[in-house]
Parts: sequence; structure tokens; C-alpha cells
Amino acid sequence: MKKRLLTISFTAIFLFLPSCQTYYSKTLVFNEKFESGEYSNARDYLDSQKKLKSKNGKVLYNLNYATSSFWMDDVRNSIAHFDTADKYSEDFIKNYAYEALTMISNPTVRPYELEYFENVMIHFYQALNYIKMSNMEEALVECRRMNLVLERQSDAFRKHDGKRYSRDAFGHLLMGVVYEMTGDNNNAFVAYRNALEIYQDDYSPMYGTSIPRMLKQGLVRSAYRTGFAGEGRKYEKMFGISYDNTSSAKGRVVAFLFDGMSPIKEEASFDFVKTSGVGVASFTCSDAGLRIPIFIGDCSDSEKSSLNDFSYVRLTLPAYVDRKWRCEATMSVNGKKVYADEVENISKIARQSLKDRMWREVGKAILRAAAKETMHQVAAKQNEYVGLLVNIANAVTEKADTRCWMSLPARIRIVDVELEPGKYVFDYASCGTRTAEVEVSAGLTSVLCFRGF
Repeated sequence: MKKRLLTISFTAIFLFLPSCQTYYSKTLVFNEKFESGEYSNARDYLDSQKKLKSKNGKVLYNLNYATSSFWMDDVRNSIAHFDTADKYSEDFIKNYAYEALTMISNPTVRPYELEYFENVMIHFYQALNYIKMSNMEEALVECRRMNLVLERQSDAFRKHDGKRYSRDAFGHLLMGVVYEMTGDNNNAFVAYRNALEIYQDDYSPMYGTSIPRMLKQGLVRSAYRTGFAGEGRKYEKMFGISYDNTSSAKGRVVAFLFDGMSPIKEEASFDFVKTSGVGVASFTCSDAGLRIPIFIGDCSDSEKSSLNDFSYVRLTLPAYVDRKWRCEATMSVNGKKVYADEVENISKIARQSLKDRMWREVGKAILRAAAKETMHQVAAKQNEYVGLLVNIANAVTEKADTRCWMSLPARIRIVDVELEPGKYVFDYASCGTRTAEVEVSAGLTSVLCFRGF
């Protein structure tokens, strides 16, 4: 009997091994094709994988499909799949059956919940899709929807102390660009001013992203064109720049440069030591700089009993790992190199977002460990071999949620130039050169997008 149970135990381990893969390893083929610029093949691969289109992975399937379509200039497919992903995120409601299942398994059994910055990026891509279609009304709708996401995001962190990713400067910057394109300089000025505040207060100290040059120019330009001459002079003095009175006779080209690949999530193990207080069990990890209080009064009797058995616990948690850059990227106009502002460092924002909610991840992981230990103790009292099986099952099902939107860039930069009317050649050099020829017209703005790795 003992030998038979041990055989079953080892069989169970091998059956669970495939589920121990990270999300990146499960989607390796897609990532390799996408990073090679084979967007059509990457999209075809997604369609061939039923597991990637399952309920729990559906939102990420749609995001990666939409992103691949975006770079194929298949605008309608891109819009449709981003819309599906966005509706999913809007309708995301906590399912208590899933929550209960995660307590005896792991977080990957529930549908993926988008990070706030991933929600923002959906509307960024959608705005660019509508700009490609010259549908500025819908582009503005996407900007307003982006603003609603930013407001919800800010409200979610209103009660928390310290710096967190609760506002997105790039979202407001994009709104300013789109408003200017439609001639709405008043709203453009407001959007640029909001972006300035966030770059100053959040992005510079948290991510090292300084105020973009194009934002400074946009603030001064939209202030004067709105009639806010006093504001214009204030920002001229603040930034040490001057308004170009001849700019209305020029055309403008805004090029978005998508550089590198966003970080992936891997599993990392952390040791937490327990200290007890009145009604509270605190778990501290000095390596990660985390201290998580668990309020015992909210726990069931079995959870309290299991928590009492812990003096320390080792937890498997998600951690972001950067992907290597293949090539540095540069931009030139008619052969002359031009400056590109970094406006959004997605790699740094992703790590900050995970850090912001790590206390919640750790708390859930500790309660999950307690629930599994209770199952083990109950089973062991019934039969030591059954207890062994439960213990093995607990070990092999413990897994961090390594899912994320992996076709995002590591960073986004912007080239913003005002040019005399005429034809210009824009070259984006990154593991090869991508070229776009633009006809610049007075008073109009052209938008370009380039992808590098």
C-alpha cells in the first residue's frame, strides 16, 4: 500500500510539472516571432493555441493579437481585439469560487486581472489606431476613457502613503497631442499642465524620467495659442525656451518610438519570519523590505490554527526580470539625427506597480499556505500516506502568477519636430532601418509609429 501511494505521489508530481512553467515559457514561440518582427506569424501562432485562448488567458490572448495586428497595420482587427480585452477588464468582477480555488491551488486558476498601466496602454494603442484611420473624434474618446482609468487608479491609491504608480504622465501627454491635432488648444494646455505635474512629482523621483522637451514646447505653444500669454511667459521662463511665432506656418510630425521589450515575470522565493501581536500576525522579509500584518480576527478558526504553526514561511512570488535589448535605436530626419524624449518607461512602471501591490500578494500567499497546511494536517491525522500525498500536491500546485502583457515595449520615446512644408524621410535605426516618407503641410500634424527591439 505504501509503495503504491508513493508511486501515485511521484506520478502526481510529473502530471503537475507542465503547470509549473512560467507564462513566458508557455508563450515562447509567440515572443520569438514577435521580437523578430514576424507579426503575422506571431498572430497565427496565437490562433493555433487553444490553451492561450482559454477563459483564464483570454484577455492576454486578445492583447497580444491586437498588438500584432497594430504592427501589421491591420487596424480593424487591432481595434476589435483591444475592445474585447478592454470590455473584459471593465467587466472583471471578483468570483468567489475562483478566490476559494486559489486558496488550495495558486493564483493562475483565476482569470488574469490587468495592471493599471496595462489598462492605460490599451487606450493609448486604440487612440493611435483611430489616428491611423484619421478618426480624431474616436481618438479623443479613447483619450477620455484613458482619463477615466487614470482617475480610478488615483482613487484606488488615495488612502495610501508614499509614492506609488497612481498617475500616468504619458496618458495626459498623449491627450495633449490629440487635442492639439484637433485644434483644441485649451484642453491641450490643461492636459499638458497635468502631465507636467506628474513628471515633476512622480516620474522624475520614482523612475528617473525627466520632463520631456516636447512637453515644455507643447505647454508654451498651447498657452500662447489659447490666449494665456501670462502662462506662456511663465513657462518660457521656467524652461528657458521661447515661443516660435512662425510655428503656425509650419507642419508638425510626432513619431512614437517603441523600444525593446517589457520585462517578464519569473518566480522568486522569499523567506518571511513571523512576529505575533494582539490580534495580528506580522510576517517580515528583510531581503524584500516587506512587513505584512495579517489580522487574525478576520481569519477562520482553521486559518488561525495554521498561522500559529508558522514561525517562518517561504513563499513563491512573482518578480519582474528585464529582457535584453538587441539594438539601441536612433531617429533621423533627412539624414540628420534628431532628439527623442523618453516619455514612458514601462519596465520601471511595471516593477513599481508590482511593488505597490506586493503587500496584498504576500498576504494572500500566507493565507494560502495556511489553508494548505490545514489540509495537510487534517489528512495526516486520517492517514499518514494520504497526508504525504496532500503535502506533495500542496507543493507542486504552489505557483506564482507570472502572466503579463508581454508584447509591450520596454519604453516609449517621442520625436516631436516642427518643419517647413515639404517631403521628409524619417529613418528609425534599430537592428535594421525602418523608413517613412512624410508630406508635411502647414498647420497639420502627422503621426508615425516605429518598433524596435
